[in-house]
Amino acid sequence: MPKVVIVSGTRPEVVKLAPVLQALRNIPTLTAEWHSTGQHREMLDQAEAVFGITPDADFDVMQPNQTPLDVVTRISKELEQHWSKDKPDFVVVQGDTATTFAAALTAFYMRIPVGHVEAGLRSYNPQEPFPEEAHRRMIGPLTTLHFPPTAMSQRNLVMEHFAPEDIHTVGNTVVDALLSIPDDPEFVVGDNVDPNKRLILVTAHRRENHQQLTDICKALKQIRDANDDVEIVFPVHLNPNVRKVTDAELKDEERIHLLDPMGYFDFVQLMRRAQLILTDSGGIQEEAPTYKIPTLVLRRQTERPEAVNAGMARLVGTDTKTIVDNANELLQNADSYDAMRKGENPFGDGLSGQRIAEIINDFLAKG
Repeated sequence: MPKVVIVSGTRPEVVKLAPVLQALRNIPTLTAEWHSTGQHREMLDQAEAVFGITPDADFDVMQPNQTPLDVVTRISKELEQHWSKDKPDFVVVQGDTATTFAAALTAFYMRIPVGHVEAGLRSYNPQEPFPEEAHRRMIGPLTTLHFPPTAMSQRNLVMEHFAPEDIHTVGNTVVDALLSIPDDPEFVVGDNVDPNKRLILVTAHRRENHQQLTDICKALKQIRDANDDVEIVFPVHLNPNVRKVTDAELKDEERIHLLDPMGYFDFVQLMRRAQLILTDSGGIQEEAPTYKIPTLVLRRQTERPEAVNAGMARLVGTDTKTIVDNANELLQNADSYDAMRKGENPFGDGLSGQRIAEIINDFLAKG
């Protein structure tokens, strides 16, 4: 029986690959395994628990003060050693992380076919996001079956001369994941967060924004000062470069709440209750349209322009005044706010995992 191995190392990978694992395990002619690299240990374990996933192999690669090259090298070596003893027939990766690049490269060297979930996203600027944009573009030639989420991603792959018969537009599996998580009416944001005020959710952690975090924090204080009826909630990434700035700028600020990273179930509950989202995350740009939450993207470029094109997100960068002006417009002008809630979700219908599993099964059945 053919064996498909899914490789995951970060929370977004778990979220977007869990529907694929479930769909593969519903096919009686396949065996599916989950291999975890442990790239983001704490958040990875939390997300796996939400989706009931127990890794079949866990490599726990992270060590203090590693460079991205260290991480890629360790993951590749661990996977090579494991797969040399128990070689899969197909490997599935997602997105653009060090785990994704290392797993695709290792499988390619070992002549194992690769399926790339969320293929074809491009900013065409290798510095934004760094190093994710370069990872994505290097993974392309290593891939056997490309699974772009949207028509725009598909066009990027065709333009780059990948064979059209190897490209399958399937939607984004994040929609599958979100639809599988029930609303919790008992969820409480925090003891000090006034539930009667409008909630602004903030995430900011990207490497290219580390130097601009102070400007982002200043914007949050100005938004708070201009709107008496808002509470700002900021789950802060574990990266010490991020925490140093956020603690210095925002700790103990009234109506601005710095939280530890949240489990995925709780984060989805928090996101559902947000009036407005400010983020530099790639995944949240895809998740927010499912709940029709207007989103300000704290980046100069995005490889996910679909939400912007649908009018459900705005690309505002990290300039303090630009962030404040856009946030205040949406918080203070009902027509502007409502206009951003009218678009259709461009990222899928919740059946992407099933499509991917069926395509992989057909590919393996043909030998």
